[in-house]
Amino acid sequence: MQLIDVELEHAPAASEHARRELRMIDAALSPPQAADVRLLCSELIADAVAGAGAGTGDGSGGLRLVVQMDRSRLRLEVFSRSAAGASSAALTARAAPGAAGWGLAVVDRIADSWGMTRRRDGWRSAWCELDRAGNGHGGRGVE
Repeated sequence: MQLIDVELEHAPAASEHARRELRMIDAALSPPQAADVRLLCSELIADAVAGAGAGTGDGSGGLRLVVQMDRSRLRLEVFSRSAAGASSAALTARAAPGAAGWGLAVVDRIADSWGMTRRRDGWRSAWCELDRAGNGHGGRGVE
């Protein structure tokens, strides 16, 4: 079941806007799960802002957050334009902690699964899933 589908501005403030949107699902999650979901969302968006192009240029934002949830899983997906020339190796390298922060290393640590999908039209998505019955923290890395 899709619960959230919202366009976000291609800017650091996108994470704050997304966290406000996530409040609508708080009642369906335990407090620790809700905190994990907010952190995961913030990290996926921060990565998209850091690695994406300049948005669509038509005022439509350039980022999109989609949240789906059923009884067993919660899936966060952030769509963005791929940076020109960004290689899969560069995207994977951002999963390691370093000077730019923890970013995708946090996602790897908390999410039960996560990955990135690139489309031919220049869009990519970074996604993660949490097992709603578990406690997360089972990262399986980039696919």
